[in-house]
Amino acid sequence: MYIQDGFEVLTEFLTIGKEVYQSEISKVDFKQNIDAAIKINTWIKEKTNNKIFDLVSSGDFNEDTKLVIINAIYFNGNWLHTFNAKMTQDKIFHVSRNEKKLVPTMFNKSKYNYGNIPELHAKFIEIPYTNADIVMIIILPNEVDGLSYLEKNFSWEMLANTSRSNDDVELHLPKFKIEFTVNLENILHKLGLSTMFKPDANFNRISNVPLRVSKVLHKAIIEVNEEGTEAAAATAVQLRFRRMIVVDIPQIFLVDRPFMFIIKYKPYNIPLFIGNVKDIGVVPHKDEL
Repeated sequence: MYIQDGFEVLTEFLTIGKEVYQSEISKVDFKQNIDAAIKINTWIKEKTNNKIFDLVSSGDFNEDTKLVIINAIYFNGNWLHTFNAKMTQDKIFHVSRNEKKLVPTMFNKSKYNYGNIPELHAKFIEIPYTNADIVMIIILPNEVDGLSYLEKNFSWEMLANTSRSNDDVELHLPKFKIEFTVNLENILHKLGLSTMFKPDANFNRISNVPLRVSKVLHKAIIEVNEEGTEAAAATAVQLRFRRMIVVDIPQIFLVDRPFMFIIKYKPYNIPLFIGNVKDIGVVPHKDEL
């Protein structure tokens, strides 16, 4: 949490930030916008193991900026059943019905939880980490162009209530890396959270001085390879002055088309990260190297 030097924030808000959310609180002069951006980005870089380092820019701050709240997450998980890098081969990935490309695809044969979700026209597999509390779930549409239907109709309860089997599965999973940056303002408006951006926003539990949210930025990086998953996410909020029977169980789980992935924290059955992969970079052929 970064507060404009000299700006008064209610003690109760600071106490909750420290005791409930273990928030670090720093004073900064946002009028010195270049120095402020460097300070905040340095903190984000440290907390995300050098994965995210440019979430904010000097242009994000001015004399009206009073409070910036930053949330950063870093996750580095090793697979329980590691993929042998020597088994990674270029395989076809269908970007769409009319486009396909070769991508580096990992292989492993081991026992996995897996099953079908008929309501979503999809199947899934759970890939465990050495930390037994965390698992990656790959949800694969039955059709190449089925991801949009999956995203539109997906519900957390539907996945949680689906039957699972545990057996030997030959898993073919592309290596992938995702980097995503978004201004969440439009999304929050669609969710009905519009008042906080307006001049009459009510943040009187934070300060007696009128405040409004000027920007909400989020950036996430996910990388999946033979060893495991490395993931980081950071969010900046700026406040300114005013059960079915499973049938057709697959013994081969080939991820060769757009899919959804979830990194789940099992004790509370909540997602830490969720996203999709629609395209993967082309692998150059040997004669092109």
